[in-house]
Amino acid sequence: MNRIIDIAAVIDSPSALTQEQGEKVYSIIADSMSRKEEITLDFGNIESMISPFLNTAIGKLYGPFTGETIGTYLHFK
Repeated sequence: MNRIIDIAAVIDSPSALTQEQGEKVYSIIADSMSRKEEITLDFGNIESMISPFLNTAIGKLYGPFTGETIGTYLHFK
């Protein structure tokens, strides 16, 4: 199963700016990957994004998961 996550809907904003927003997305990704479920992040409704969001939402994944695991289960749209 491949879960598609609308990032703007999760953070309730078209702007992905904060670590707090990134933490919401990270939690969803980490949960899916822990269950070995593929997940696709849909950034279609995002108008702006900065590194504190990305460092938390994506970069933090490299602690508990290997690059190979991330490459297998995480996709972008």
